[in-house]
Parts: sequence; structure tokens; C-alpha cells
Amino acid sequence: MTSPSHPVDHPGGAGVTKHSPGTRPSPAVRRLPLGLAVFLLVELYDELGYSLATVALPFVRNDLGLTYGQVGLLLGLPILVATLIEPFVLLLGDTPVGTRVVVAGGMVLAAATLLAGLSSTFALLLAAFILTAPASGAFVSLSQALLIARHRQRESQTMARWTAAGTIGDLLGPAVLGAFVLAGQTWRQAFLTLGAAGLGLTIVLARHLSFPRLTRGAAAGLAATLRENLRGALRLRRLRRWVLLLPLSDLMLDVFFGYLPLFLADIASLPPASAALGATLWLVGFLAGQVFLGRSLPRPAGVRLLRWSAAATVLLYPVWLLAPAATMKLLLLPPLGLLASPWYPVLQGEAYATAPDRTATVAALTSVSSSLGGVFAVAVGAAAARVGLPAAMTLLAIGPLALLLFTPSAPEASDAAAVQS
Repeated sequence: MTSPSHPVDHPGGAGVTKHSPGTRPSPAVRRLPLGLAVFLLVELYDELGYSLATVALPFVRNDLGLTYGQVGLLLGLPILVATLIEPFVLLLGDTPVGTRVVVAGGMVLAAATLLAGLSSTFALLLAAFILTAPASGAFVSLSQALLIARHRQRESQTMARWTAAGTIGDLLGPAVLGAFVLAGQTWRQAFLTLGAAGLGLTIVLARHLSFPRLTRGAAAGLAATLRENLRGALRLRRLRRWVLLLPLSDLMLDVFFGYLPLFLADIASLPPASAALGATLWLVGFLAGQVFLGRSLPRPAGVRLLRWSAAATVLLYPVWLLAPAATMKLLLLPPLGLLASPWYPVLQGEAYATAPDRTATVAALTSVSSSLGGVFAVAVGAAAARVGLPAAMTLLAIGPLALLLFTPSAPEASDAAAVQS
């Protein structure tokens, strides 16, 4: 934490502190030693909740007698709702009500998690899952935007720490559920405990935020501020590049990870337990890269590392696909995870760096583009049904190839004037 705490400078927002020329506005985050850890806990909590809900699905299905169709609704409908609502919620982050939206999102997310633990019917459980989607965007994505705005010139390094925290949360989900089961408890107690922890985390986070006093003029100018922020960000050609590269990078991140267990089981002929272990091997390599990047990742080095890791993946991924032995495929998974580890933090960090005074607006735009990752996953599945999974997974190489071709050789400075104009 290096910069002093001030309310965010929101153009057009009356009642918000303005900054003198030459000073750098910082987000509404008070300077406290534990501030960074608290924000990282928000991401860890969110990913822990997601992974816990995923591994608990067999227990939930048996307890409530759900059909496969109902399970599909639980998994898919919240994503659809988030895609429609989350960008508008995130745009509020660059207005005087931004920190209030963060706290409201945390409260709703915790309440929805408690409701899930108390649900006795499918309808209640579906309502809880639907509530978590936009609430997570408000609580987690806006927390990320606030954190990045406070760490200017260290966007990629901060994003690496953020992603590492989320990966730890992913790994903790199965362990937490297993601990509750070993203790003679059920998935309900796990959800209730997680919901209570979410309420406590929201209260702690609120102590690290400042809440600008809202005036009648600020409320009246809210719509104009939203339009100004969005138009200013969309005028930045460099931002559009990073926003488009993010979903392409997802081909070798979430899409690859989603199909990896199936590939190992169906193509490499591994038993399900070994296939799950293979997916964990990739995740361990990915986490190792995040920990390293979070300790030291200067911004220029981040962009160069992105290009080099993409080039190495273009070479290594076909070797992994064509490796005849399952053992060789397993041995190559940690290096593949390690090589992919810089992509999201560097791309997201560079997107933030192009518009440092509009981090929440950037988060909204990347939220929209990220929905393309779901389209890519569906496309790979459709291709696999026609030509087989190995051939379909060759399409994933488009991701690192695009990064290699379209990533600039050096980071580009932000264009604050273009955003403010």
C-alpha cells in the first residue's frame, strides 16, 4: 500500500472529492496493513464457494432427489442471469455508489449461500444459486477493480496474487466438504458455515472501504456518469485488444481444464480417479506459476512473459496431444499449467492499465467478453461430437497462437486523456 487514501474521482459525480492536477486519484480503500489480504480473501472465498458447490452436487442431488435436467438448470441458469445483469452492476463501480454496491453484493452473496444450505426444495435452491451469480459480480469483481486501482503500475503482479488466491480456493473446496463429511456433517452445514463466513468477511471488507457522501446532484448525474465512463473506455483501441484476447486465452485455461478429465479418461484410457489426478497436476503447475508471478512480476516483464509462454505452449501442446503414453501426458500437464499461469493476470492487468481511472468499467467490459469462453466450450463439444475429442481439442491451440500474434512486444501506457475526454 503506497498511496494515500482518497475518495475516487468520479467525473460528473457531485459531492465527490476532486484531486488537484498532478495528483493521482486512488480508490475508496483506506490504507491499512491488512487491506491487500482482505481483498485476496474475497477472491479465495468466492472460488471456495464455487468449488464447494461443484463437488457437493452429488450429495445435493441425492438429498433433494434432483433430475439431470434440474442439475443442468442449477449449473446453467445462474451463468445466464449473471451474463445479463453483471455488466450493468459492474459499471456502477466507477460511480459514487461503487463501494456501497460491493458491500450489498457481499451481503446478498452470503445470504444466498445461507439460503442454499437451508433449501428443502429445488425451487429454493435454484433461487439461491441464481442470487449468487450477480451478487458475486458485485462483491468479487468490483473488489478486484478497487484493488487494482490502488496498485497502479503493478496491475499484472496484483492480478497474479488475486488469481493465486482463487486457485487456492478452488483446491480448498473439496477439502472443506471432505472435512465436514468426516465430521459427520452434511453439505448443508458446509453451506451454512460458508454463508456465515461471508457475512463476516463482508463486514471486515467494509471497514477497509470509504463511502462518499451522496448528494442529490450525484444521484441525478449517475446515468450521465455511466455513459461517460463507458464511452471513454470504448474509445481506447488498446483496451479493445486486451478485452478480445482474454476469451481467446480461455481456450487453454477454463475450456482446456473443463475437457481435460474427459480426455484423460476417454482418450488416454485412465480410470476416473487418475483422470481427476491429472487435472490436479495441471492446477498445481498453474498455482506454482501464480505464486511466482505474485512475488515478482514487473509490468514490462509480464507482457514479454505472456508472449514467450504462448510461444512455448504452441510448441508443447501438440506434443501433449500426440504423446502415445498416458504417463507422458501426465508429466507434461504441470508444465502446461505453468505456461498458462501468466495469461489471465497479465491480460486483465494490461486491460486495467489502459484505463486506470475506470477499473470497474474495464471489469464490466471484460465480463461481457468472457461470456465468449462459454461459446468456445460449446463449440469444442460440438466439434468433438462430429470429429472426435482429440481433433476437437486441437482447436484450443488457437488461444496461445492468438496471444503470440496479437500481443505487443512491450506494455502500452494508459491513455488517461482518451478516457477522460
